[in-house]
Amino acid sequence: MLPIMHRKSSLPATKMAELSAKKLPRDRKANFTSIEANLISSRVTHELELWKGGFSPEVTNQKKNELWKVITEEVNALGVCMRSETEVRSKYRNM
Repeated sequence: MLPIMHRKSSLPATKMAELSAKKLPRDRKANFTSIEANLISSRVTHELELWKGGFSPEVTNQKKNELWKVITEEVNALGVCMRSETEVRSKYRNM
């Protein structure tokens, strides 16, 4: 069995200078947990009229964006991983 080498410590300092111009693979975030997915699903379902309704003086794109921010804050409050609003929206679309 080969020893596990971490990206940051496996390269000598001279190699790091050569790779600084190249893009290193990004670190991935943890997958969404079932708790996070359930929270997103339940919050969107709770506000279904706002999501599915057309735009009107009461329902604006700004209100929808604010609601996504609130949902993202609630997901981040779970403390699993810091998610961006885009990631939360993508997760809901892919459900």
